[in-house]
Amino acid sequence: MNLFGRDYQGFAKWLVLFVMVLLIAGGLCGMQFALVSAAGEKANVFEGFFMLTGIVELGAILISLLGIVVVAVAWPIAKLSGYTPPQYRSEKPLSILDDQSENDSKIRNDSEDNR
Repeated sequence: MNLFGRDYQGFAKWLVLFVMVLLIAGGLCGMQFALVSAAGEKANVFEGFFMLTGIVELGAILISLLGIVVVAVAWPIAKLSGYTPPQYRSEKPLSILDDQSENDSKIRNDSEDNR
């Protein structure tokens, strides 16, 4: 089973995670509101449970909103500063001149052998 957002990395992965938490917590909060509104006086039996789950849902909503704001600010700053995540850094810096000089020496050796 392929989960949504599994292929993303870095800031995109965090943004997808925070948006998913926001949507799920918001949906649960709305569903709980509709359930309590429909139950009326009968909902008083589960008042403590609904209060606890409501606080957890609101906490998740606030944390995910804060996370979205942090990612929305940090992502452009990281892009503009030229930050490269560690998994994309190479051990040896790539150089066009090194590759070209190796190719030139191979071409010279081949041309000298053909004479």
